[in-house]
Amino acid sequence: MKFKKKDIKYFLDLYKKMGVPKVDAEDNLKKLMRWVEDLPKKIILYRIIFVNSEDDIIRDRPGSHYMMDKEHLMDTHYVDIKNLPQGSECYLLTVEADKKMIDQFQTIATNIVYPSEKEITLKNKGEGINYIEHKKINE
Repeated sequence: MKFKKKDIKYFLDLYKKMGVPKVDAEDNLKKLMRWVEDLPKKIILYRIIFVNSEDDIIRDRPGSHYMMDKEHLMDTHYVDIKNLPQGSECYLLTVEADKKMIDQFQTIATNIVYPSEKEITLKNKGEGINYIEHKKINE
């Protein structure tokens, strides 16, 4: 994975804003870049969405932000799921994406700011993914 010098500087500046010492930031960035580089060519991803009805799910462009770990996703969004506004529905989407669909720059930037999430960001709001299924989860 190749990034321009300005991209590396941007990533390191994110770490700096978070108070991470430069040596640790450089080490963390290398590990994060390796993690993204080592992702499989095809990857199963999960996303939670909140909609008014099942008909509002856009299957051909279901969104950009996903996680690989379904249980972690459910745990991190538990409060959101349990406190839905009246009339809203919550769905867990399962998709398969090619690695080339991953926005590597945004995935790294997001994981610097939110390291516990291990979020994967897809290009073009997920257009072109293999939409596997959705399940209602707030019943």
